[in-house]
Amino acid sequence: MEDHKLNYLKQEFVTREGSIHCISLEKGYEEYEKFIDMSLHTMLAFNNEIPEDEDTKSIQYLGIRFVNSVFSMKQLLLNGYYQSAFMLLRDLIETGFLMEYFLHYPSKIGGWRNDSANSSWEFSPKNIRGKLDKKEMRDSLYKIYSEIAIHPRWEGIKLVSKDGVMQPVPEFIPSYLILGLENLAKLVPYYCRIYIYFIKSDDPEVQDLKNEFNIYYDMKQKEGYFQLFRVFQKNVNI
Repeated sequence: MEDHKLNYLKQEFVTREGSIHCISLEKGYEEYEKFIDMSLHTMLAFNNEIPEDEDTKSIQYLGIRFVNSVFSMKQLLLNGYYQSAFMLLRDLIETGFLMEYFLHYPSKIGGWRNDSANSSWEFSPKNIRGKLDKKEMRDSLYKIYSEIAIHPRWEGIKLVSKDGVMQPVPEFIPSYLILGLENLAKLVPYYCRIYIYFIKSDDPEVQDLKNEFNIYYDMKQKEGYFQLFRVFQKNVNI
């Protein structure tokens, strides 16, 4: 009898090799990788110390969750698990919005930390989006990835199919891989910037990393890098 599990794992390896080769073909794709990795490296450097302040520590927990989800999403993209990858992207968006909310309303961090029953409307995803600028864009982004990746709806079937044909094993689909990397390369630096605003460090090496990241970020921002966010054949201005 055919070993279906072994075939599945073999196809995962083939898909990963194809993904890595695809990224190496275009300078732009490698640029996505560079910006994502630079952002993650910077965020992790600020996690070497545990802050005494409870509010700062709360942000650090959110940052750790964010970083873990980015690493996980990258692995899922490379291996061809696109639905699961974009499911994590929705989580990244929600976590990022919350960090951004606390940037504007730092006095709310304690209330969120003490809302153990998760019953407060104040910290619901919808209310958080409503309190931030560009609400329409945020609502659209949240809705698209909820419908396509989170909820088992027909709109999301494309993520487990190729050219309309069901794929029972991980299949390399370049457009999904690149879209996922591009989304990460726009979101991760943006929320890295917010995260390192909260977390402080006196380590000179960490400060050098922060300065290097900020210089690169500002350069990309001047180039208009963050102005357009592609989402499954839809463009969302951010």
